[in-house]
Amino acid sequence: MASSAASAPATNAPAPFGGACPESAPWPSSLPGGVLPFWCAHACYWAVLFLFNLLVVAALQEPKDSPGYVLLEIVTCAVVTAGIRMASKSDLPLPRGLLPRLALVGGAAGVCTVLVTIVLQGVSLAGGSGAPTAATVAARAIITFAMIGHWCALYFAYRLLRERVASENRLREAEALVLRSEVIRLQAQTNPHFLFNALNTVIACRHDPDAIETLTQALANYLRGLVQPAAALEPLARELDSLEEYLTIQAVRYGDGLVTRIDCDAAARMVPVPPLMVQSLVENAIKYGFETARPPIEVHVEARRDGDWLQVVVTNTGTWVRPDPARSTGTGIASLARRLELLLGPEAGVAYAAEGGQVRVTVRLPIGPAGSAGRSGPPA
Repeated sequence: MASSAASAPATNAPAPFGGACPESAPWPSSLPGGVLPFWCAHACYWAVLFLFNLLVVAALQEPKDSPGYVLLEIVTCAVVTAGIRMASKSDLPLPRGLLPRLALVGGAAGVCTVLVTIVLQGVSLAGGSGAPTAATVAARAIITFAMIGHWCALYFAYRLLRERVASENRLREAEALVLRSEVIRLQAQTNPHFLFNALNTVIACRHDPDAIETLTQALANYLRGLVQPAAALEPLARELDSLEEYLTIQAVRYGDGLVTRIDCDAAARMVPVPPLMVQSLVENAIKYGFETARPPIEVHVEARRDGDWLQVVVTNTGTWVRPDPARSTGTGIASLARRLELLLGPEAGVAYAAEGGQVRVTVRLPIGPAGSAGRSGPPA
């Protein structure tokens, strides 16, 4: 057997399987947003600060503000911070960099503090309370700045987090689209390859009526399964059924020169795998087996479920043939390894070994908790 696409040089040691799966992105897929959640959070925030300020005023000697003054201050702060939200226009991106963002928070808090201070002092003078001392104005301004600054920090931090989540979601969607198109391209490349080989086998047996009948029936069954809509992952049983029809065609062509056997336990047959995963390996096993060994060529397919792993082994008599890019069709081990990586992640992999006049290719796939192969299922 040989890979019909460029891959690592042949060796008697198995090629390594894929590495560990990457961790998923740490950000949630979405965050709450909208007008109603904002106003609920906004009202709760300033209500809590109103109660907190009453306690502070009661504990301080100066400034000794009345509950009415504290309520006016909180209402004014709530109004100006709501204005910040409206002015910021949530659809506009925030400035990049730590210093510009700190300047945005500090600037917004400072402007609002000046406005609130002017309003409060104007109300105090209009009510006949007299002009407060500079220390009183400064103390009130510091408290106001702290409250508004804290609100601005929370609000813009939330905005940044929402932008980060939206960016992560867009990236995931783009990666899924690229993955889906790549899988479709690879499968479109593979299907005609098998069909052309099967038709060539029928042509080679055109002078034997009995063989033609067997072949056409097997080819009809094979094509029936081939033209059915294929998902990114399908039960291994479907491919093995198709593989039996393919081997029927090859058995007629090669006669006693080809001996095949499929050995698969019931648990393995139910595991979803990429379409045409095993058949590409069997085709290479037959092709390169006849090139490197004398008939009869033996091809053995074995599938076993081992805990959380599915292992499929294709063994054939012969020796390893180094891939030749000049005659490569791109549907061999390298292509299969690429499909497995795209669909199931880097834990899935292909290994090969050649010794004692036999070539053995092993496909190893992770099985999820629900009995399906892969990390989290196929792409949508």
